[in-house]
Amino acid sequence: MAQISLVRGRDCDRFRRGIAHSLHLFRAARRLDLRKQTVLAHALLYCEKPTGLILMLLLGMGSLPFLPATVIVKSVLAHIIGILLIGAIAWLLVAMVDVVEAVLAYRYSIEIADNLAAQN
Repeated sequence: MAQISLVRGRDCDRFRRGIAHSLHLFRAARRLDLRKQTVLAHALLYCEKPTGLILMLLLGMGSLPFLPATVIVKSVLAHIIGILLIGAIAWLLVAMVDVVEAVLAYRYSIEIADNLAAQN
């Protein structure tokens, strides 16, 4: 029993470090975006909110076994968090499509008069 709680404690610590690293990554992307418009900065900024929501939902899902509630309440909460997680992942995928769109619009500008010559 003590070994199981020790493993859960390590996993929780790894999860906390992962959240801290992602927050630092998003802060660095904001600074990059203010200085220079880079593809990586745009990708991180488009995906910041969905990724934060996904991390919060995963934290909630991981903390459900420790919740002092009945099995029915835990299963309902797990189901709700699962549905929200599906929505957050869909939001992340839509944000990634926006990143690809922004990169392609930057790379292949249609505002140039001779567009085909400019692409070559």
